[in-house]
Amino acid sequence: MQNINELVNELSELCGVISEYWDILGKRHITTVETKKALLKAMRIKIDSEEDLLNEINERIWKQWKIFIEPVYVISVNEQPIKIPVFIPIQEGKEKSLSLSWSIESEDTYMPPLLLREDKERLSTEINKFTLSGNSIAISEQRWIDGIRYIKTEIQDTGIRDIGYYVIHVECKHPESIFPNGTNFLNKTSKIIVAPDVCYIPTGLYDGRTWGFSINLYSIRSMRNWGIGDFTDLKEIVKWTASLKGGIVGINPLHALQNTRPFGVSPYSPVSRLYKNFIYLDTEQIPEVLESEEAQALMKTGSFKKEIERLRNRKLIDYEKIALLKKETLRYAFNLFYEKHYLQDTQRAKDFKRYLSEEGSSLESFSLFISLWEHMMKAHHAYTWHQWFEYYRNPENPTVLEFKKLHLKEILFNSYIQWLIDEQIKEINKLTVELGMVIGLYNDLAVGSISGGSDTWNYQDVFGEADVGAPPDDFSP
Repeated sequence: MQNINELVNELSELCGVISEYWDILGKRHITTVETKKALLKAMRIKIDSEEDLLNEINERIWKQWKIFIEPVYVISVNEQPIKIPVFIPIQEGKEKSLSLSWSIESEDTYMPPLLLREDKERLSTEINKFTLSGNSIAISEQRWIDGIRYIKTEIQDTGIRDIGYYVIHVECKHPESIFPNGTNFLNKTSKIIVAPDVCYIPTGLYDGRTWGFSINLYSIRSMRNWGIGDFTDLKEIVKWTASLKGGIVGINPLHALQNTRPFGVSPYSPVSRLYKNFIYLDTEQIPEVLESEEAQALMKTGSFKKEIERLRNRKLIDYEKIALLKKETLRYAFNLFYEKHYLQDTQRAKDFKRYLSEEGSSLESFSLFISLWEHMMKAHHAYTWHQWFEYYRNPENPTVLEFKKLHLKEILFNSYIQWLIDEQIKEINKLTVELGMVIGLYNDLAVGSISGGSDTWNYQDVFGEADVGAPPDDFSP
């Protein structure tokens, strides 16, 4: 019988926990059993007993055989036709009456004019349907798991597909109800990703290199911004770089932050890596701000101008105050947008609704979180969602859904802000192309999100409960 530590080591390897690494100084670091246990627990894996460990190990060893087909396949564009393994639970001899059918369909409705493969005539863009039955189903392996016989076979595409995303639907049928779920069929839909072997290289880098500046946008000061660098400042830096024949401008992560002291201002500790910080918006260039009488009246008051001047002259950035002023101005802008455009379904409203459709549930969930977070901060000083009432900690809780119904306009406001950010960034990207920059904007990304933010609240099933550090090293002075 294996001892507990051996089982922990085996399970850790199956779960992707590395057993050792070498640092830059040539020192070998061994991952201790205690560290492995902590990581496994953070992944919500049961390891309290030998039985738990054996069950978890067996589950991972035989998982592939029990799921019919994998949820996603990543295939090299140069390793085609596509071959997909299929695992079927079936009694010996029953496979003679088995039928296996599948279809592959491109997710893209647009066919690019220039294909990356020479054999264009073989490129499959339509829905391809295939069927195998009886002896034509070749069995490559078989296993008995928990008293059930599983066979492995393989289905194969007939065409050469372009880089992109595809959907494969596989169905297995038998005249008798012989499958473990008590039916005579199995079916599943998965995704196929046909990927290039190397990253995209701009054509301007084929025969040489380029240069540019790396900046922290928040640190940029100008005579017109509100005490923090914004997208208009970035636009001016892009123009200046291009005038000097530079081809790239690198910027810090623009992720959404809490914009609160002392821990909510680091670009590397975001609420979400999916959406951005409104503090970088140039509010004075937003169409609804220019048109809103309330917004213009606010910005023309002596107290407002005095506060902006104070923020510009501060040695340190006052994230909280800048965020407060920008949010107040944006609310006036949104009120005008909502009445004049959204309810009237103008072209600008259609553009916004198209953005909402493209972003889908991820934007809606983020906007809901921000609304709920601001509510809990104001009413109960709850800094993270772990400090919320228990019924608010689960996005699917009926109380959360009720909150959503009662605050639809506020949630829409937060989505409107992200749309404005998207618009201003697109303008800058368009400018880099017009100026002939080889690369344009290079946007840094944070490694992860904070434990109490939107990403971890919305996707609790994929985040582990562990904090890991990133100590300084010779590559990151």
